[in-house]
Amino acid sequence: MNDAARIEIYLIKMRTAFPPCSNADTDDVIRETKSHLLERSAEGRLEEALSALGAPEQYAAKFSDNSLIQNSLFSLAEIAFRMSLSVCACVIAVIFLIAAIMEIANPADVGLWISSVDRHFVLGLYEGANPNLRDVLGPLMLPAALLTSGVCFVIIYGQARWLMGRHKS
Repeated sequence: MNDAARIEIYLIKMRTAFPPCSNADTDDVIRETKSHLLERSAEGRLEEALSALGAPEQYAAKFSDNSLIQNSLFSLAEIAFRMSLSVCACVIAVIFLIAAIMEIANPADVGLWISSVDRHFVLGLYEGANPNLRDVLGPLMLPAALLTSGVCFVIIYGQARWLMGRHKS
């Protein structure tokens, strides 16, 4: 029996060992396995590759329920992280947009203020003179606020595109 026939028989046995509900995952695994076996066959090392993979049923079992559950949990964690990142970016973007609007309306009292006493900072409106506060950004407040908002919206847009792309597949 030639190498191509041996590979096809292995892949058929492997496909029948997969549960029927995981067609997309099955196709990916079968395609990757076939590619691997064809490469090894071209190198004259098909027998070595087949013995390393083991019986088709055992190899397919590695991709069954446990790996699907682990992949699902990883996917959920990744989605939760990306959604949290988007929410934080949205909050930061809104805060900086409000600061930019306030800077236009009242440039003398709006900025990023840092206290020389206890090193706390305030972003936004600080009315009245306070000798312990120093405006760090000064006239750069408006461009900094707009740039920060823009970067945050780009992050949100990228996360939304990623999520939509993931939803399609």
